[in-house]
Amino acid sequence: MWPSFTENPAIVRAIYRDEIPPLQNVYLQELKIVNGEDIQCYLKFDI
Repeated sequence: MWPSFTENPAIVRAIYRDEIPPLQNVYLQELKIVNGEDIQCYLKFDI
């Protein structure tokens, strides 16, 4: 499932337990790209 692709999937599982919403019900609220030695991409979701 998609929580395994997050930085800390245990947090998502702790909040939703066995009722993790499908990606069809998840909205991207913010996208932040930080340039530097390594490019970082932050995604903020509204579940």
